[in-house]
Amino acid sequence: MERKASEIVEKSGANSEQHFNRVVLGEVSFRDQAKTYVRWAITRDREPIRDSSSIEAALNKWILPAIGDLPLGNVHNMTVKPLVTKMKKSLSARTVNKYVEYIEQVVASLKDGKTGEPVHPRKWDAREMDLPVLKSKEQRRPALNLNAVNKLVSESEGDEAVLVRFARCHRNANL
Repeated sequence: MERKASEIVEKSGANSEQHFNRVVLGEVSFRDQAKTYVRWAITRDREPIRDSSSIEAALNKWILPAIGDLPLGNVHNMTVKPLVTKMKKSLSARTVNKYVEYIEQVVASLKDGKTGEPVHPRKWDAREMDLPVLKSKEQRRPALNLNAVNKLVSESEGDEAVLVRFARCHRNANL
């Protein structure tokens, strides 16, 4: 009888970690945890974020409409993949990857009060989510125009001229 009862309990999922988290800890939505994460990231003592506007914009425009109402425990590679597909149509590869980093940080930010470990540990898989590959040659990297550098050198005087010439030589040596 005990074995049968145990099988019934196991089959129902009542002994699962997910059930424990939902019943005991209370199921937290991604949206609620995102608010908590942003508030914590701004006020933390260790490397606080000075300006959360880019994170908040990404959350409000892309992430929360897609996965905001999901329970945090249900946010994983397969639930993020449709969002990645949608973002790839209009955002750069770097931006898509950055926004997925925000999702990963929000999920990892819910910690167990006793151990300090994430309540929902994840093994994020870029291949599974089909994240775009970052190609450094295709990234926008602002650079000075040769004519602008030459003009700067010719108009520089004293210590400023030495500094500009040093920077120019250093840049040429790294090419």
